[in-house]
Amino acid sequence: MNIKSIIKNVLRFFSAIPKSYKSKILYYHDVYDNVMYTDMGTTLELFKQHIDVIKGMGFELVPEIDNNRKQIKICFDDGFKGIWDCREFFIANKIKPTVFIAVELIGKDGYLSIEEIKELQKNGFKFQCHSWSHNNLTTFSESELDRELVDSKLHIENIIGASVDEICFPMGYFNDLVYNKCIEAGYKKLYSSLSGPYDKNFKPNMLCRYLVQHSSANEVRQIINGGDDIFYKWNLKRHYVK
Repeated sequence: MNIKSIIKNVLRFFSAIPKSYKSKILYYHDVYDNVMYTDMGTTLELFKQHIDVIKGMGFELVPEIDNNRKQIKICFDDGFKGIWDCREFFIANKIKPTVFIAVELIGKDGYLSIEEIKELQKNGFKFQCHSWSHNNLTTFSESELDRELVDSKLHIENIIGASVDEICFPMGYFNDLVYNKCIEAGYKKLYSSLSGPYDKNFKPNMLCRYLVQHSSANEVRQIINGGDDIFYKWNLKRHYVK
């Protein structure tokens, strides 16, 4: 473990001491058992440990947070195929995550196909937008953002036959133009990579999340207790492009 990781763990430990019972969004990129589709994936065994921690702490796993206390929502970015391979665990445990998909990734090697998306949707998985190309949205012009935000929204709606009104910023990057164009496009929830509880909003409609894909069970426990809230400003400086 390098010095940076040691410092981060120490800060997280002390920040988690005054336990937080606020509702939170945890996010991953994939869960896999036998086949790993991305190095951002989480083993099914580790994911099971995370679920045990959440339930053991008295938090409720919910598809959508409707209470600012003691609820956890789980998200997956990109739409990797591992969640299809592990679907029986999700279904058996009534875990209904939100999966953010980018149009250009659908059906590519290692990613969910249209048929798999539709089947998972039947079992309670929710699919929302992750842009068209999965590139840094702050690099696009205003006209180019129409394809990334509007065309992608319509395309995904046509696939799933349901409204798409949530978006997750690819790689977490956003600026004022991206934010305004998302609101203009009709998105009601904008998912960031800022660490904070559900009721913390940098801008209206913008939600915070905690990346936990490689976290140990103990680290997840500390994060749920508010251990990563101390990194909010650091994440804001990193992802908010002025």
